[in-house]
Amino acid sequence: MKLFRNEVEFWDAFKRLDALNGLGMYNWETPTARKKHTDEFGVEIEEGETYFKRKTGSSGLSYVAMSRASMEKLVYAVVYSSPPAEMNCEKLRKELGFPLPSEARRDN
Repeated sequence: MKLFRNEVEFWDAFKRLDALNGLGMYNWETPTARKKHTDEFGVEIEEGETYFKRKTGSSGLSYVAMSRASMEKLVYAVVYSSPPAEMNCEKLRKELGFPLPSEARRDN
């Protein structure tokens, strides 16, 4: 089942979710996997794939990693499928000044 109509729709919803972390060290990063490993939900992340990583402790030494498939499900469940949650995340995102990919495309 496809959860988002296109890439921009996913990335816009992801940015809204990331706004919940505020500004600082707890925002999601999108590195490229240097080796094959498994995310927090048991989904494999292949070498060379973009995945999602966020620090979890105050020391910044531990982190949570999620595959694209897992992040799509999380974003869909928390933000995209709930109009009130999406509206609240959007309000916070605007307050923090996080740009949306769809806004950047319109500027070009």
